[in-house]
Amino acid sequence: MIAHLAERHNVWGPFLIVSPASTLHNWQQEFEKFTPDFKVIPYWGSSSERKTLRKFWSGRKLHGKDSPFHVLITR
Repeated sequence: MIAHLAERHNVWGPFLIVSPASTLHNWQQEFEKFTPDFKVIPYWGSSSERKTLRKFWSGRKLHGKDSPFHVLITR
């Protein structure tokens, strides 16, 4: 569905995937395998690791194909 929105309607996100900790890596691998054009960010880890990730986000560029990320996966 997410790929359809991007390809047909030019809606590139950002999309939020919330999953159990046991499947976080699987979600990331499946996106890389089936939708390689999507930029996926794994958003888990310690508070300082997550803070570091947030430094690279810009609210102005989050809605297009050139966005720093399209999908954020967290638990």
